[in-house]
Amino acid sequence: MKPELIVSTGMMEDLLERLRGVTLIAVDTEFFRETTYYPQLALVQIATASIVACIDPLAFDAKAALRELLLDDSITKIFHSCSQDLEVLFYYLGEAPGAIYDTQIANALLTEHHQIGYASLVEDELGKVLDKSQTRTNWLQRPLTQKQLQYAGDDVFYLYQLQNLLDDKLQRLGRKSWFEEESSKLLDDSNNFQVAEEHLWRRVKGATRLNRKQLATVQAIAVWREALAQKKDKTR
Repeated sequence: MKPELIVSTGMMEDLLERLRGVTLIAVDTEFFRETTYYPQLALVQIATASIVACIDPLAFDAKAALRELLLDDSITKIFHSCSQDLEVLFYYLGEAPGAIYDTQIANALLTEHHQIGYASLVEDELGKVLDKSQTRTNWLQRPLTQKQLQYAGDDVFYLYQLQNLLDDKLQRLGRKSWFEEESSKLLDDSNNFQVAEEHLWRRVKGATRLNRKQLATVQAIAVWREALAQKKDKTR
């Protein structure tokens, strides 16, 4: 399915109207954080059985409309390996979406592949080999090419189909309650996506070989570095 590109408030309002009443959507994000501390949202992809849309938050202010859609707990949001997407959306929307269906978790309860990537899962379940040529693209560059849009749209087009297949398998094997228990843990701790200060020393190479006094120094510097990186919005 060819994805539609949403680049204005009017187009977004029309999309929301067409999504009115849906209870299940596939969601993915494209972002950039090579030079910044906080991820920069570049694209939000949405899919249902009949819609594939790429929403460009750089073309217009999409925040209010995306809050209306993605923070609505009556709509289940399908992600694959949702942690990074939730972090990006947390910083853009001010809070992370709830009512999450993570296909990686679903697959982990059905197979031995607990950390399977999206492309591999699509190939395993749907027999479709995804184009990986845009994996390392800079999503902040404009204009977006048709190849980029198709790549981004495919991420949610097949994700929506995967959810149906995986959910049927969970139901048949009597493991849906396991899935619901695991899913409830995703936002259990009101995660604000901040690194715990007491563990920052672990990000310093070679820290495990230091003595207690040296570790205390490393920890103090790591905390200072983290605060400065956040303040300047620069990489550590």
